[in-house]
Amino acid sequence: MSLKAFHRFFISVAILFCGWLSISEYQTYTRAGQKDSLWLAIAVAAVNFALVIYLIWFLRKSKK
Repeated sequence: MSLKAFHRFFISVAILFCGWLSISEYQTYTRAGQKDSLWLAIAVAAVNFALVIYLIWFLRKSKK
């Protein structure tokens, strides 16, 4: 496996993990009403969005 392929795989796994964590924390907020869970869900969703943008950028750059 090349370094580029591993990087794509690693970022994809990080996107899936961040998506799962964000959804899980939001569900915790809706059940328990803890504001900390809501803030964590928002922060992780922002990181997830940044990772998606980074993956798109990386894929475009690696094609050149």
